[in-house]
This record gives sequence, C-alpha cells and structure tokens, in this order.
Amino acid sequence: MSDVIVIGGGPAGSTVAALVAETGRQVQLFEREQFPRFAIGESLMPDTYWTFKRLGVLGRLKDSAFPRKHSVQFFGKSGRGSAPFYFADTNPHESAVTWQVLRGPFDEMLLDNARAKGAQVHQGARVLEVLFEGDRARGVRAKLADGQTRAFTAQVVVDATGQSALIGRKLKLTQPEPELKKASIYTHYRGGQRDEGINEGATLILHTENRDSWFWYIPLSDDTVSVGVVGAISYLVQGRREDAQTIFDQELAKCRPMQERLQNAEQLFPVKTTKDFSYRASRIAGEGWVVLQQVVEILAGCPAVKCGRVPLHNHGVGERRTTGGKPHTDRRLSHSHIHLEPHSVRVGVYQCVAVCVQVRHQRRAVVCSSADGHPAGLVRNSDAVGTASERE
Repeated sequence: MSDVIVIGGGPAGSTVAALVAETGRQVQLFEREQFPRFAIGESLMPDTYWTFKRLGVLGRLKDSAFPRKHSVQFFGKSGRGSAPFYFADTNPHESAVTWQVLRGPFDEMLLDNARAKGAQVHQGARVLEVLFEGDRARGVRAKLADGQTRAFTAQVVVDATGQSALIGRKLKLTQPEPELKKASIYTHYRGGQRDEGINEGATLILHTENRDSWFWYIPLSDDTVSVGVVGAISYLVQGRREDAQTIFDQELAKCRPMQERLQNAEQLFPVKTTKDFSYRASRIAGEGWVVLQQVVEILAGCPAVKCGRVPLHNHGVGERRTTGGKPHTDRRLSHSHIHLEPHSVRVGVYQCVAVCVQVRHQRRAVVCSSADGHPAGLVRNSDAVGTASERE
C-alpha cells in the first residue's frame, strides 16, 4: 500500500507528488499520456515563483529558453493598446518576472522533478476508477502502459485530473458555472511580431471590434506564439455552421492589431477547441480522498482589464473566478505558497485549492487550507468535510 496515489501528471499532480514524496512518503502518480505532450495554458503568473522555488526548479527555469514575462498589455475594441502593466511596479522582487512556457517540456520538467524526489510515476496509465469501501477511498484501478489492469491501494487518493474530475463526477460533486460557459479556439504560429526589450515576452489581450470575443497572444520559445480567441459558447460555437478554423479566421478579421502581428506568420497546426470547461466542486475532500479543484476559466470580456491581472488559460496551474461579471479572487483559492512541515505537506498550486496530506501512525488527515494559511477544515477517520468556506 502506498501513502498517496495522485491521479494526473499535470502541474497540480506533479507538485503534490513531489512535495509529499520528498518527506519520505510512498507516492504513486498515474498519468494517462506519455510526456511530453501538447497542452494549452502557457502563460504563468508571477506568484508561481514561490511554488517553483519550493519545488527546486527555479534554476532550471532560469536556464531555460522560455521567454521572460515582465508584463501584460491590453487592447480595446478600437485597436489601441494600453500602457504595459509591469509586475515589477508593484513587486520589486525578482519574483515579478515569470515565464511563457511550452507546456510539453514544462510539464515534463515538473513530472521528472516528482520522480527525482521519489515518486513512482506511471505514464500511459489510465485510471479507470477510484476504489471505495463505503465512503472511504482505498485506491484506484488502472490500465497500465503494458496493457495490464491492476488495483493499487493507498491511504489517500488525490484527484488532479482537472477537467476530467474523476472523483467529482463519480461522487456527483461537480456543478456547472452558469456564468462561465466559455469556448476557446486556439493554435500556434511561427514568425509573429514581437515587441522589443522586456516587452518581448508580454502577454497581450486584444478585444475584437464588437467585444463579443477577445484574443490572447503569448510569445513562446523557437519564434512561436500561442494565439487563441475566447467567447461565450452561445456566440463562438452555438448557432454557427462554420468549422472551427473558419470561425477563428472570422474573429481574427475583427481584431486589427492581431492581424498586423500575424500578417507574416505561419500557422503551425489546425486550430483546437475547448469549451464548457468550468465547474465547481461542492466538496474538495472526504474520507481518504482530495480533489484539487480546478475551475479553470477564460474570463468573459476579459474583466482582467479592470483588475490589472491576466486571465490564466490553464489546466492545473491556476484558476480565477468571477461573480456577476465582476472579477475577484476567491479567498479559498488564493493561497499561493507551499509550506513543508515536519509531519505534513501543504500543497498550494498557484490559486488552486490548497490541501494538506498528512500520513502519521497509519492515520491520514486532509486539511483544507484557507487563504491565510490557517487550517480551514480537517478530515480524520470518520469526520465529515465540506469546502473550505463551509468549515471557516
């Protein structure tokens, strides 16, 4: 029996696996794909610096070819750009500079780090179900890369599957976010226009002329840029007979500054589409299980313009919430640090739910951490647990 099983090898899962394994606990991580693999979500937020420092990967990021991200800039429907918002203006520390990452090598780096810290990593391993005895999670049944199907047991099962929400769907915990029915169509280009100096790696947010959609423009390594358009599902997808590429091109025609940046660029692969990906889990922990809740959203009309923050298009690295169209950060989801304690590991994947996995004397506890780092809820043996706000 392992101490902890982690389902999902993205940034959230690899972070949990690395931090628990380095305390000497037995950790097994199951990832259904073989890394490296393509994933969207290339633009990191500055506070991830502290997570990377705790993981011990800052040096590798600093030595990497990933472009440095110093700022974000917004373009309104007129096509005029705002002054860049430089993170260092409010944070003089080196953590104000972050990176624009290709998720293939970035995620592989984090997964390799978990393996180096002692986690046993199974790639090409699909978890078919989480095994329960009554209300208590006991392990998983997984089909491994060699075709064998086996059961694995653990004291705690961590669901880091993101949108797949393996435990959430099994226990019917997921609820749709009615205000966040968004879709995105995206691809990569080579040869897109880049700004000079420290603005070269800036994330750009560009509205279309009718403001029914907006684009992201994220400079990556190897002269590559990530470009995607975001809008309500009802506008971008439903009721339109065109294929995804045609819709992308139609929206691009409504965004003059984006056209200018891409006029000499080459599209590298057919567009991909993601839609209806936001949800809320009514509970994030129970007997022997934890869900790394990821209500990963693409914000309607880019309200980040109003709060000076960049929406993070990501599965596993970050999350943002809005209510009634007004941006805010949910206190339960804003804890961005990782604290390693003698008998426990509190894992805070940037703006993701912070959890604590504790295995001591053959007993395990799960602590849902509030934004200020104080425990908001505790599960031990037969105790019930709800969301962090319900326990505060």
